[in-house]
Amino acid sequence: MKHEILDEFKRLQSRAKKQSNKIFKYLSYRLLKSWIFLIIAIISFLAITIITADLTLSEVAENSDKKDLMGDIFADSQKSIQNYIEGIYVAPNGTVYTNSHEDKAGAEASIYKDGNVIGVLSDLDGWSRRGGKAVTANSKYIYIAMSQGFVGKIDKDYPPEGTTWYCVRRYNLSGKPAPFANGRGWDKSMLIVNTKSEVTGLATKDKNLYVSDAANNKIRVYNTETMKELRNFSFLRPEDITIDKQGNLWIIQKQDANNPAKILRYSSSGKQLPQKNN
Repeated sequence: MKHEILDEFKRLQSRAKKQSNKIFKYLSYRLLKSWIFLIIAIISFLAITIITADLTLSEVAENSDKKDLMGDIFADSQKSIQNYIEGIYVAPNGTVYTNSHEDKAGAEASIYKDGNVIGVLSDLDGWSRRGGKAVTANSKYIYIAMSQGFVGKIDKDYPPEGTTWYCVRRYNLSGKPAPFANGRGWDKSMLIVNTKSEVTGLATKDKNLYVSDAANNKIRVYNTETMKELRNFSFLRPEDITIDKQGNLWIIQKQDANNPAKILRYSSSGKQLPQKNN
């Protein structure tokens, strides 16, 4: 009897082992399938990500090439078209004068006519000089916003170390600096407006040059020939200036944390006027 019980127990043990092996194989197969599915999903995701990134980079590169092509195609020549333009003035005869902070080909400020580049304002690239965001002109001169930084101990008129001059620089209509009495800089063609921040607007009318001095919340008025200051008036956060046929100034007031940007009308003497004529 004892032997029969032991034999039966062994048979049950063997059957249980076989069933356990079947269950283990089944679970292992399911687990393997899950892992295979997960690996395939990860590979697919990575492939899609790589392809998408490659297409995006190709598109960016293509667009960058298109944007830079105009600036690079005639690099280092008088035909170079600027990378971008931050200030623009169109003269009555259709000549276009531009300004920007920097340019790959050294054409920070350029002159255009009938779709062609006809000149570049010289001496704005290098020696800690940069262009700016404002430009205007009259029948004799071009005036641009620019900056002059420290360049070292040399025997010329440059700012001291740690100081930047934010200036209006005067040029003749061919794009050469036009010096004046008491002018600053190595060639005496610069008018220092302040040493805090850049000039943000320029306009001319008759012999008056109007300058937005945002650092001091002023509109300054200079004589276009002597470049001496004639007067100034207060104006908060001044930017671009234009002048209408009546000689009134239309000035952009930059927004701040509490106020939106505005366009305000002022007389040439600095009196604020209503936005519409009565």
